[in-house]
Amino acid sequence: MAGGHTHTQQVRQIGEGLFLNPGSVGVAYIYYLPKDEFHTEPWAEYAILSHDQGYSGLEFRRAYYDLEGLIETIRRSGRPHADHTIDDYRKSHQSDSQR
Repeated sequence: MAGGHTHTQQVRQIGEGLFLNPGSVGVAYIYYLPKDEFHTEPWAEYAILSHDQGYSGLEFRRAYYDLEGLIETIRRSGRPHADHTIDDYRKSHQSDSQR
């Protein structure tokens, strides 16, 4: 089974089957961060599920955004709460520089 809306890549065993969430294309985040450290990650997440000769494989992948290009696109979009969204992405950049 596959599902979504948790914004987090995951795979869980349910009985004899598996549940997978390929992640989030537009609002990926690290779920275990404290609320005051929340930020949106600058990447799209997806999964590749393969099956060959009775064997299955699952690969989680990420594609990083050009952060400044993304911020400029959000700024020009006219979307509501654009400044808040931009702030969440900028926090991810600040977190990277502190690691």
